Amino acid sequence: MTHIYSLLPTVLFMLLNLLPRTANGNANTPPDVVGLNSPLRLNADTTTLRLADYFLDLSRISRIESLHNEVQIKWKKGDANALLTATAQLPPLSVLTVTLQNDKQYAILLQRSHKVKHIVSLPDTENRYREVQIAGGFNNWNPKNNPFVKKGQQWQTELVIDPGVYQYKIVTDGNWHLDPYNPDSADNNIGGFNSVLKVLGNTQAPPKAAITAIDDKGKISLYTDQADAQPLLFWNNQYISDLPTPRKTSDGWHYEGIALPKEARKTERSWLRLYVCNTKQVGSDQLVPLSYGKPVTKATQLTRTDKETTILYF
Repeated sequence: MTHIYSLLPTVLFMLLNLLPRTANGNANTPPDVVGLNSPLRLNADTTTLRLADYFLDLSRISRIESLHNEVQIKWKKGDANALLTATAQLPPLSVLTVTLQNDKQYAILLQRSHKVKHIVSLPDTENRYREVQIAGGFNNWNPKNNPFVKKGQQWQTELVIDPGVYQYKIVTDGNWHLDPYNPDSADNNIGGFNSVLKVLGNTQAPPKAAITAIDDKGKISLYTDQADAQPLLFWNNQYISDLPTPRKTSDGWHYEGIALPKEARKTERSWLRLYVCNTKQVGSDQLVPLSYGKPVTKATQLTRTDKETTILYF
């Protein structure tokens, strides 16, 4: 049995959303795909999936499906792009499957947008303003990007932004000034002040997960550190969905006996990829290079064609 724990930090850790979308040059790379499918980060509204970034022959694509009902897909055969729209109930990580005419199925990891919706309001009971806008660090200080709409006796605009702290000013009929209904302000370093907007994000600790062992029979073990953590495991571009019920121990939740695809033991170079999320946010990720189904533990086993490998610790 090869114990990944005993090799740490031998195992390759990296952020897979930085992987290049290029073929890895290996003879075992499936001819259907460009290379390892990089995760797709969704927008807050609609996301365009450019299929040519992942697949070599778009005419062979027969179906595109989401494993979660919270993702709506607009695509028909022959389209170069698919439009994805996700609801707020979508988990932080989910899986999209693409099936080809030969019934081969490939998986693409979807990462939910981090952005949140925040309403900014300005009361106007006396109808003093003809136009209200906002300018700040969230829209490149361009008031035209977020015009307000009059609703009853107040003006409103909806910001879709990442959690954080932003400086801004209200613009009424072309006049820039502090938000009179927000007491928080900060020195703008040019002799004046800006209003301060605080958009809170999730404060829950992100989950951790790791592949801990691969035995001689091709059985994978992994663990997570949180009860509500959801691990997502891939071999190359194949999603391994059949995970057992985890066993709780003092150091976390352990998943054991996960079957490595038989093809892995016939392939000179392949990859295990592990991601994890809880109900609120994305946690760690892990990339393990394999040689005929066994973890690569020496740098000499890697070649110039292993383009996905950017950092390896021994």
